[in-house]
Amino acid sequence: FMVIVANPWLSILVVGVMTALLLLRFYYIKTAREMRRLEALARSPLYSHFSNTLQGLVTIRALRKMETFLQRFHLLQNQHTQCSHTQWAANRWFQIRTDILVLPLFIVTVFTSIPLSSVLDPSLVGLCITYITNLLFTFNHIVRYISRVEIYMVSAERVIEYGALDPEPPLKTLPPHQPPPSSWPSRGEIAMEDICFRHSLDSPVVLKNLSCYIQPA
Repeated sequence: FMVIVANPWLSILVVGVMTALLLLRFYYIKTAREMRRLEALARSPLYSHFSNTLQGLVTIRALRKMETFLQRFHLLQNQHTQCSHTQWAANRWFQIRTDILVLPLFIVTVFTSIPLSSVLDPSLVGLCITYITNLLFTFNHIVRYISRVEIYMVSAERVIEYGALDPEPPLKTLPPHQPPPSSWPSRGEIAMEDICFRHSLDSPVVLKNLSCYIQPA
């Protein structure tokens, strides 16, 4: 507002700069939102792998699979780093473009004040230049923070997505199935016939038609 008071002709440039910043923000937010989503998707397997490795550390060492899990960790880490670095680079790209758009406002204010020095109040011109210097910082951060709020809403999307997942079945046997007797298991006997197993409904079957019988000791 002080810029327009000091030099009313700059109101046209101010409106143009604000419009360009909004258009740049809409252009940037489409890509930044997807990159944030990719970064979150790449982070979850990394944390899951690290947690599973800690829980099964004894088994991993017993089977001498340390190198396999280490290579898997490096692969997941590299995928997450790629997404994180791309997101960081896009953020810097957006910051540089906002500075480039706001910088002409400062240049035009300074150089238009010279031929209009006989008309404009010097004190208002000096105050105007001071405000524009702060405006470079303020415009940049306002647009960045507004964009960041929308980008971080991806985390809320993931919370809603996980909340809509089907819950796992309970550990207790529910009707119409009959629960085992209270004395079960009375013997260390295990019998399996044509057992198939998959980690989720959309994942491939990892155990196919497994049958075995383990006699009690």
